[in-house]
Amino acid sequence: MPATFSGGDEQTLSDGYNPLLKVVNLVKYFPLRTSPLWGSLASTSQGKVVHAVDGVSFQLDEMETFGLVGESGSGKTTLGRTILLLTPPTSGNIIFKGLDITRLKGKMLREVRREIQIVFQDPISSLDPRMRVKDIVKEPLRASGFKDKRRSDEMVKEMLELVGLSPEHYNRFPHEFSGGQRQRIGIARALINRPRLIVLDEPTSALDASVQAQILNLLKGLQRDLKLSYLFITHNINVVRYMSNRIAVMYLGRIVEVAEADTLVSNPLHPYTRDLIASIPTGDPTHRLREIRIRGETPSPIDIPRGCRFNPRCPYAMDECRIVEPQLWEAERGHQVACHLYDQAS
Repeated sequence: MPATFSGGDEQTLSDGYNPLLKVVNLVKYFPLRTSPLWGSLASTSQGKVVHAVDGVSFQLDEMETFGLVGESGSGKTTLGRTILLLTPPTSGNIIFKGLDITRLKGKMLREVRREIQIVFQDPISSLDPRMRVKDIVKEPLRASGFKDKRRSDEMVKEMLELVGLSPEHYNRFPHEFSGGQRQRIGIARALINRPRLIVLDEPTSALDASVQAQILNLLKGLQRDLKLSYLFITHNINVVRYMSNRIAVMYLGRIVEVAEADTLVSNPLHPYTRDLIASIPTGDPTHRLREIRIRGETPSPIDIPRGCRFNPRCPYAMDECRIVEPQLWEAERGHQVACHLYDQAS
């Protein structure tokens, strides 16, 4: 059933909104903390912030998988956690099924969270080692106020079977399972409230390759059967291409390119995306990787470069790149890029 929110004008999370999720100019800064123990260093960091997410906008449709890829430190995980309101945004708007949820709190926020869930990267640390599987999977039901114990037990067993675990696992502890099985428990926990959107934060990066394939196929099957939408966060281009309808590339807190999955991999436009894809091993020992032209290290998210954030590492940087920050625009149909090489004027 759709969740209804009271307070002020009544707003209802009803079917029919398109897109399912709309993120508008989302910003998340973390202020640097100072300490008297640092002495003179404290004064140099006054007023500075970490630009973790810096003006991100995108939309995600019903039953779509929107991939988010980039280097470590690009802001992917922070973006996912901010959308879930696990960390409050600095500014911007998060619109879910037509409702702006950015400032929701208390009961209204709990009702929204029944429909937006997360699967964490580490299947070990994300499960409480003191709790049995039945209690881990049941916990979201308790948090949402579901009080029918008999029905909740039945729902847990049904969900465990749905993710490929048997009823005999019901009373076991997390340490009795393999990594892949633990991640299935995490997926069951995310699904128990029958959400519409799931944030998948590197859900297979801690698993062996063969187990990764099993989990990815499980997620695809669940998406089809339960009509789910995914925000899929990863650094693995091959995985995100397999899973996603569209892919966005993040660099230093901003999206620099968005396109259909196959289009982005076969025809990347942004210089950063090109070298990111060129670095993918092919598995063919006779194939030589193209020379990677990115130079240097990713700049600090505290001191963002002026102009294009990629300009200190870009082999094609022009004077304009060092002054004006490029904005996302549609260089080709359905293919957006933030790069002065593709400005309309060019």
